[in-house]
Amino acid sequence: MTGLMSMPRATELLTRDVLLPPKREIRNITADVNSRLFMPIPKAGRVRHRVACFVGMQDSGKSVTSNFIVSQAIDFYGKENVNVIHTDDPRVALELIDGRPVQIMVIADATSKASSREIHKQTEFLKHYNRSRHIFEERYPGKPGIMMYLFDWQRWKELDPALRAAHILFFKTGMIDKQDKSDLRDKLGEDYYRALGDIWDRMERGDDDIKSLSVVRIASKEPDEGGVGIYVSKMVDLVLPPIIRSDEYFSTDSETASDILDKNRSHPKWALRIEAYEMSVNEEYTQDEIALLLSEKYGRNISQGFVSKAISKVRELIEK
Repeated sequence: MTGLMSMPRATELLTRDVLLPPKREIRNITADVNSRLFMPIPKAGRVRHRVACFVGMQDSGKSVTSNFIVSQAIDFYGKENVNVIHTDDPRVALELIDGRPVQIMVIADATSKASSREIHKQTEFLKHYNRSRHIFEERYPGKPGIMMYLFDWQRWKELDPALRAAHILFFKTGMIDKQDKSDLRDKLGEDYYRALGDIWDRMERGDDDIKSLSVVRIASKEPDEGGVGIYVSKMVDLVLPPIIRSDEYFSTDSETASDILDKNRSHPKWALRIEAYEMSVNEEYTQDEIALLLSEKYGRNISQGFVSKAISKVRELIEK
C-alpha cells in the first residue's frame, strides 16, 4: 500500500494512487459536499434544514473544517444574510436565531449537552430540535430560511442518535472502540476506512497540514456510488464568534439555588434526589457511578434511571 507517506500537502489536488494502490481511486468530493450544504435560499415561507457532523479526537482539525465551512457559507450567501451562533448547547442556538435567511449553529463539544449516555434527559430538547424549522417559521412568519447545524464531538456513538443522523458526516480520525471501528468501516467502506487511518496516523506524528483533510460520507448515497470521499478544507481568517456556554446562558443565581436546596434537603421526597444532583454538578461522576455510590452508601439498589430523573427533578425545582 502506498499509504499517506508520499501524500502531498492537503491543499494540493488529490490524484490517483496518492492514498491507495493502483485501481483504488480516492475521490475528492469537496464540491459535491458544498453543493449539498449550501443550497439556494428557498422561496418565501419555506425553511430548509441541513445537518453536518464532525467527529474526531482532540486537536484533529474539527474547528479548522467547521470554520472553513462557515466562511464558505458567508461567501456563498453574503455576510448580511448569515447569522452564525457558536455554543455548546443546541437549546441556546434556538434561542438566538434571528430573521436572517441563513442560520448557522456551530455546536462545539456537542456531547456535553446531548450525550447518548443520558438519553432520558434529551426528550424535551429533542422535541425542540426536531421542530427547528417550525420554530423559525413561527417566529418569522413568511420568511424563507436555512437552518444549518454543525455538530462536533470526539467519539462516534457518544452523541445522541437523533443528532448524528446528519446529511453529511465528516470523520477527522478513526476510533479506538471496537464497535465504533466496525460502524465506521460499514459507513465508509474498507478503502476509505484505511485512508482515514492513514490521515490519523500522519496527524499523530505531528503533520498539521493533514488536518485539512476529512473522510466524508454523504448520507443519501451509498459508498460505492460516490457517497464517500475526501473533503479538502483550508485555513481561513474567519474566526467563529465567542462560544456562548449553556451554563452561563441559562445561569441561575447560585445563592438562590443554594437556598432552595437547603430548604428541601431534609424532606424525605427530596433528600436523595438532591444528593444525586450535587454529585453530578461538576461532572466528576457519571450517572452510573452515582447510582453505584449511593447504592453502596444506603445498602439498597439505586438505578441509573432514578439518578437521571432525580437530577432533572432538582433542576426543575431550582429553575421554577
